[in-house]
Amino acid sequence: MSQRGCRIAVIIPVFQTGDWSSTLHTRTNLSSMNIFLSVPFSSRINTDGTVEASYQKLIEQLLLGLRERGHNVYCALEYTEWKMGGSTSPEEEFRQDFAEIDNTDKLIVLLEERVSAGVQLEEGYAYAKHKLIELYQIGKPAWSNMTFAKLNGHEIIAVQNVDDFVDQALRHN
Repeated sequence: MSQRGCRIAVIIPVFQTGDWSSTLHTRTNLSSMNIFLSVPFSSRINTDGTVEASYQKLIEQLLLGLRERGHNVYCALEYTEWKMGGSTSPEEEFRQDFAEIDNTDKLIVLLEERVSAGVQLEEGYAYAKHKLIELYQIGKPAWSNMTFAKLNGHEIIAVQNVDDFVDQALRHN
Protein backbone atom coordinates (compact mmCIF):
# COMPACT_ATOMS: atom_id res chain seq x y z
CA MET A 1 0.00 0.00 0.00
CA SER A 2 1.49 3.30 -1.03
CA GLN A 3 1.58 6.28 1.28
CA ARG A 4 -0.58 8.96 -0.28
CA GLY A 5 -0.90 11.37 2.61
CA CYS A 6 -4.68 11.34 2.21
CA ARG A 7 -6.98 12.55 4.96
CA ILE A 8 -10.09 10.76 6.03
CA ALA A 9 -12.76 11.96 8.39
CA VAL A 10 -13.97 9.72 11.16
CA ILE A 11 -17.07 10.57 13.17
CA ILE A 12 -16.58 9.58 16.80
CA PRO A 13 -19.40 9.99 19.32
CA VAL A 14 -18.44 12.23 22.24
CA PHE A 15 -20.47 12.54 25.44
CA GLN A 16 -21.22 16.17 26.25
CA THR A 17 -23.67 17.46 28.86
CA GLY A 18 -25.87 14.39 28.83
CA ASP A 19 -26.26 14.08 25.04
CA TRP A 20 -24.32 12.10 22.47
CA SER A 21 -22.97 14.34 19.76
CA SER A 22 -20.37 13.84 17.07
CA THR A 23 -16.95 15.39 16.87
CA LEU A 24 -15.07 15.38 13.61
CA HIS A 25 -11.60 13.87 13.86
CA THR A 26 -9.19 13.66 10.95
CA ARG A 27 -6.39 11.21 10.54
CA THR A 28 -3.60 11.64 8.04
CA ASN A 29 -1.44 8.54 8.03
CA LEU A 30 -3.53 5.39 7.97
CA SER A 31 -0.42 3.25 7.72
CA SER A 32 0.30 3.90 11.38
CA MET A 33 -3.18 3.04 12.69
CA ASN A 34 -3.28 1.07 15.95
CA ILE A 35 -5.85 -1.72 15.66
CA PHE A 36 -7.26 -4.02 18.34
CA LEU A 37 -8.54 -7.25 16.81
CA SER A 38 -11.38 -8.67 18.92
CA VAL A 39 -12.35 -12.24 18.01
CA PRO A 40 -14.27 -14.97 19.83
CA PHE A 41 -12.39 -18.16 20.55
CA SER A 42 -13.89 -20.12 23.46
CA SER A 43 -15.88 -22.28 21.00
CA ARG A 44 -12.68 -23.02 19.06
CA ILE A 45 -10.53 -24.50 21.81
CA ASN A 46 -8.98 -27.97 21.79
CA THR A 47 -9.11 -30.17 24.91
CA ASP A 48 -5.59 -29.00 25.89
CA GLY A 49 -6.77 -25.35 25.88
CA THR A 50 -5.05 -24.38 22.62
CA VAL A 51 -6.88 -22.62 19.82
CA GLU A 52 -7.81 -24.87 16.89
CA ALA A 53 -5.01 -24.75 14.32
CA SER A 54 -7.31 -23.83 11.40
CA TYR A 55 -8.78 -20.86 13.31
CA GLN A 56 -5.35 -19.73 14.48
CA LYS A 57 -4.07 -19.86 10.90
CA LEU A 58 -6.90 -17.63 9.65
CA ILE A 59 -6.49 -15.07 12.43
CA GLU A 60 -2.71 -15.05 11.88
CA GLN A 61 -3.38 -14.43 8.17
CA LEU A 62 -5.47 -11.36 9.09
CA LEU A 63 -2.87 -10.12 11.57
CA LEU A 64 -0.11 -10.50 8.98
CA GLY A 65 -2.17 -8.79 6.28
CA LEU A 66 -2.98 -5.82 8.51
CA ARG A 67 0.65 -5.51 9.61
CA GLU A 68 1.84 -5.69 6.00
CA ARG A 69 -0.41 -2.68 5.37
CA GLY A 70 1.55 -0.80 8.04
CA HIS A 71 -0.89 -1.13 10.93
CA ASN A 72 0.11 -1.95 14.50
CA VAL A 73 -2.22 -4.76 15.56
CA TYR A 74 -2.94 -6.31 18.97
CA CYS A 75 -4.91 -9.53 19.39
CA ALA A 76 -5.49 -11.08 22.80
CA LEU A 77 -5.24 -14.59 21.35
CA GLU A 78 -1.75 -13.87 20.15
CA TYR A 79 -0.87 -12.26 23.51
CA THR A 80 -1.90 -15.45 25.35
CA GLU A 81 0.13 -17.52 22.88
CA TRP A 82 -3.03 -19.02 21.33
CA LYS A 83 -4.05 -20.80 24.52
CA MET A 84 -7.03 -20.27 26.81
CA GLY A 85 -5.88 -20.07 30.40
CA GLY A 86 -2.26 -19.76 29.34
CA SER A 87 0.60 -18.42 31.42
CA THR A 88 -1.22 -15.20 32.39
CA SER A 89 -4.12 -14.75 34.78
CA PRO A 90 -7.53 -13.61 33.49
CA GLU A 91 -7.08 -10.38 35.48
CA GLU A 92 -3.74 -9.68 33.82
CA GLU A 93 -5.25 -10.43 30.40
CA PHE A 94 -8.11 -7.97 31.02
CA ARG A 95 -5.71 -5.27 32.21
CA GLN A 96 -3.60 -5.84 29.09
CA ASP A 97 -6.70 -5.70 26.85
CA PHE A 98 -7.91 -2.46 28.43
CA ALA A 99 -4.47 -0.85 28.11
CA GLU A 100 -4.32 -1.87 24.44
CA ILE A 101 -7.83 -0.52 23.78
CA ASP A 102 -6.86 2.75 25.48
CA ASN A 103 -4.02 3.07 22.95
CA THR A 104 -5.91 1.89 19.87
CA ASP A 105 -7.45 3.88 17.07
CA LYS A 106 -9.89 1.21 15.93
CA LEU A 107 -11.42 -2.06 17.08
CA ILE A 108 -12.10 -4.69 14.41
CA VAL A 109 -14.69 -7.06 15.89
CA LEU A 110 -15.89 -10.48 14.76
CA LEU A 111 -19.38 -11.32 16.01
CA GLU A 112 -21.06 -14.71 15.76
CA GLU A 113 -24.54 -16.06 16.48
CA ARG A 114 -23.20 -17.31 19.81
CA VAL A 115 -22.43 -14.23 21.90
CA SER A 116 -18.89 -13.95 23.27
CA ALA A 117 -18.69 -12.30 26.68
CA GLY A 118 -15.05 -11.34 26.10
CA VAL A 119 -15.76 -9.74 22.73
CA GLN A 120 -18.72 -7.83 24.17
CA LEU A 121 -16.62 -6.61 27.09
CA GLU A 122 -13.89 -5.35 24.72
CA GLU A 123 -16.51 -3.81 22.44
CA GLY A 124 -18.27 -2.05 25.32
CA TYR A 125 -15.02 -0.74 26.79
CA ALA A 126 -13.95 0.61 23.38
CA TYR A 127 -17.37 2.25 22.96
CA ALA A 128 -17.05 3.93 26.36
CA LYS A 129 -13.60 5.18 25.33
CA HIS A 130 -15.04 6.62 22.06
CA LYS A 131 -13.00 4.35 19.79
CA LEU A 132 -13.80 3.66 16.16
CA ILE A 133 -15.42 0.20 15.94
CA GLU A 134 -15.78 -1.97 12.83
CA LEU A 135 -18.25 -4.86 13.25
CA TYR A 136 -18.37 -8.09 11.22
CA GLN A 137 -21.10 -10.71 11.77
CA ILE A 138 -21.14 -14.42 10.89
CA GLY A 139 -24.70 -15.76 10.73
CA LYS A 140 -27.77 -14.24 12.31
CA PRO A 141 -26.90 -11.36 14.68
CA ALA A 142 -27.73 -11.91 18.33
CA TRP A 143 -30.11 -9.36 19.84
CA SER A 144 -27.32 -7.80 21.92
CA ASN A 145 -25.04 -7.44 18.87
CA MET A 146 -27.79 -5.77 16.80
CA THR A 147 -28.67 -3.46 19.69
CA PHE A 148 -25.04 -2.46 20.22
CA ALA A 149 -24.62 -1.67 16.53
CA LYS A 150 -27.82 0.42 16.45
CA LEU A 151 -26.94 2.18 19.71
CA ASN A 152 -23.71 3.58 18.36
CA GLY A 153 -24.74 3.95 14.72
CA HIS A 154 -22.49 1.25 13.34
CA GLU A 155 -23.29 -0.94 10.40
CA ILE A 156 -22.70 -4.66 10.82
CA ILE A 157 -20.81 -6.08 7.86
CA ALA A 158 -22.24 -9.53 7.09
CA VAL A 159 -19.67 -12.26 6.41
CA GLN A 160 -20.24 -15.91 5.56
CA ASN A 161 -17.46 -17.47 7.66
CA VAL A 162 -14.05 -16.73 9.17
CA ASP A 163 -12.36 -16.89 5.74
CA ASP A 164 -14.78 -14.23 4.46
CA PHE A 165 -14.19 -12.14 7.61
CA VAL A 166 -10.42 -12.16 6.94
CA ASP A 167 -10.99 -11.16 3.29
CA GLN A 168 -13.47 -8.39 4.15
CA ALA A 169 -11.42 -6.98 7.02
CA LEU A 170 -8.34 -6.81 4.80
CA ARG A 171 -10.39 -5.13 2.05
CA HIS A 172 -11.66 -2.47 4.46
CA ASN A 173 -8.29 -1.81 6.10
